[in-house]
Amino acid sequence: MNRSVASKCAMLAAAVALSATMPAARAEECEDIQAALSKHADVLMKMDAKGAALCAGMGQLLGVIQAGRIVAEQCLEGDELKTAVNGMNDMAKAMEDGIKEQCK
Repeated sequence: MNRSVASKCAMLAAAVALSATMPAARAEECEDIQAALSKHADVLMKMDAKGAALCAGMGQLLGVIQAGRIVAEQCLEGDELKTAVNGMNDMAKAMEDGIKEQCK
């Protein structure tokens, strides 16, 4: 996968790490979901894809980022939520720009 895309997506792992500050009642479920999303993102970032396969992988990464934002909205509160959502929105925008550039 394109290095710039991969480096932008690496920020996803940092945002997912914020899940450690979740409310106790949902912490385990949220951590499991975030871990699964992070694992899937890692697999996608390691793909050596070109052409249509690259575009498909980038689209999947965009979906993972958006799913991570939804999970964060359900699991985080206060400043952690704001930081995570802002970071994921930035990543989603960067991924969308990458898709527009690479997938014409």
